[in-house]
Order: sequence, then structure tokens, then C-alpha cells
Amino acid sequence: MIKSFSVDYNTLWQNSYSSLSLNNDREGIKNMSKKEAEAYAAFPNVWEDGRVRAAGIRILPGETVLEIGAGPGIVSFELAAKAKSLTAVEPAAGMLQVLSDEANKRGITNIETVQAFWEDYEVKTQYDVVVASLSLITKDITGFLAKMNAACRKRAYIHWFASETSWEKQARDIAEITGEESYASVPKINIVFNILYEMNILSEIRILKTTSFDRIFDSKEDALTSLKKVYAVKTDRYDSAIFKYIEKNYIQKNGLYIYPDTTRFAEIIWEKE
Repeated sequence: MIKSFSVDYNTLWQNSYSSLSLNNDREGIKNMSKKEAEAYAAFPNVWEDGRVRAAGIRILPGETVLEIGAGPGIVSFELAAKAKSLTAVEPAAGMLQVLSDEANKRGITNIETVQAFWEDYEVKTQYDVVVASLSLITKDITGFLAKMNAACRKRAYIHWFASETSWEKQARDIAEITGEESYASVPKINIVFNILYEMNILSEIRILKTTSFDRIFDSKEDALTSLKKVYAVKTDRYDSAIFKYIEKNYIQKNGLYIYPDTTRFAEIIWEKE
């Protein structure tokens, strides 16, 4: 194992991850309702982005796929179309309901779903290809990656954040308005790359140039409501200032208010020798 004596990347990940309350709410994730999952899956750009991400994942006829954190199937269906079979491991009940419903609508029969966090999933066999697309929801990133590598027979793919996310930037902006403490930063893909390196896994990394998740609202009032909910603004005293922020930072098009996603995403790939 290659040792890094200057930086403890696993601790860096743990410290950053621990401050993210959403990711630590395991029960909340497990009990996500179907309605909540449907709201996420309702945006066409999410599915288009999933199609593009899946296109970069090489799957040969007859190969088996394990997808970690499948969500409502954003990437799953494109992968299943190329694979012999796909096992979708997803902790959120609502997400799996949406995935199963959508698979039935599309006539897809080669997907097996399992409700579990990756850490809790019992791997009983290896899979040719293992994918974790925007799903590194774990405090123990070293254990997550080691288990992922052990489950992989041929190739592994990870999609994750390569830059400050648009919502991290927005959190800082809203914090400046309210005077509250800004949200913590999500650990980025450089940590993943370095931990893999310390595990003697030499991976490739590339930027996903088309991945983007713009947030679209029917009115500035809807945008205000969303901002206050997401960033826990529980008073109306800042509404005027937040409206000015929306007018300045959102794109107005065809009566809609669009908050552009400037996040840079990346893909990590490694092959088993």
C-alpha cells in the first residue's frame, strides 16, 4: 500500500462529511417517500444528464453491473439496456418505488433492486462493472471504495463533484444575507482519487463537461420558498433581500426563474488487471 505522510485523506473526507446533516440522516434517507422521489425524477434535464453519463460507461454484451445508489434509475435504465443484468442497490424506499414503476413502464426486466446502504449490503458475487454515480453517501470513504473494488471484476466508475457545488455557493450567499453560518463543504473527487492511489489503485479522471442540474422555478415567489426551505430561513425579515438576490442571480426565461448549475463534475475510472 502506498503511504501518504503529509495528508490524511480519509480524515479530510470524514471531517467534511460529518458536518453534512442531510447525509447523516440515515433514517430520513431510508424512509424517503415516493412523492419526494417523484419530485426529484420530474425534471427532464436530470434524465438527459443520466443518459449522457451512462453513455460514457463501457458495458459489453453479457456483462453484469452493480449500481451503488441507483436513485430513481437516472443511469440504471441506460446501463441495463447494455448489460446482461443490473443490480441496483439504493437505500431510499421511495427511489426504489419510482425505479421499479419506471422499469415496468419501459418493459425492462433485467434489473434487481435491493434496499440498502452500500455499507450494509452483503456482496455475494463479483460484478463485471461497478458504478457509483453521484452516490458517495458515506463517512467511511476508504471502506466504501475498498468494498467497491472487491465487488468489481473488470471496471469501476465513479461520478462525483470536482468543484464547489452551486448550492454550496448559494448557501454562502444566503448566509451573507441572514448572518447565519454557511453550510459545510462537500468532500470532492480529489480525495477519492488520492485514497484510491494509497490503495494501489491507479485510476483515470476526466471532467464531465455536460453534467448540469439547473434549478427551474415558475416564479420568483417559488424560488424564494425553495431557498428558505433549503437553507432553513425561518423568518420573513430577509424576503426583500432574497428577492433582490434572485433578480440578480437567476436567469429569467419564458416567465421562468432559472438558477444555473455551475458545478463541475468528474468521472473516475479504474480497471482490474
